[in-house]
Amino acid sequence: MLVERRNGKRFHAQIGAVFNDQTGLNFCFITNLSRSGAYLNSKRTFGIGSHVMMQISNGSFDAPVEGRIVRIDRPMRNSHHCGMGVSFDHLSPAAKRLRDDLLLYLMGLKYHNPWN
Repeated sequence: MLVERRNGKRFHAQIGAVFNDQTGLNFCFITNLSRSGAYLNSKRTFGIGSHVMMQISNGSFDAPVEGRIVRIDRPMRNSHHCGMGVSFDHLSPAAKRLRDDLLLYLMGLKYHNPWN
């Protein structure tokens, strides 16, 4: 039986994010987002417990977001899916406002699309 360990409701997303590591600048997509974390669809992954600093944007404002890796998905045979779950740590007030703005947008998409 699977135990749900997430602290908040996640919303499907396609949000670009950028992070920097020893190999240089890396681009990824946040494919789901919650108040406590996100899932990054990325070809580059780090070890569990690793610290990651990324830059996210809502199109008019951007902020750095810190987190730690809590889950890794490596590609399986015949699959290119690869990514990592990130738990947010110590978000600045600006990062919290940006995260909440993105969540409000994603909630609107989820609950208003059936009416279109």
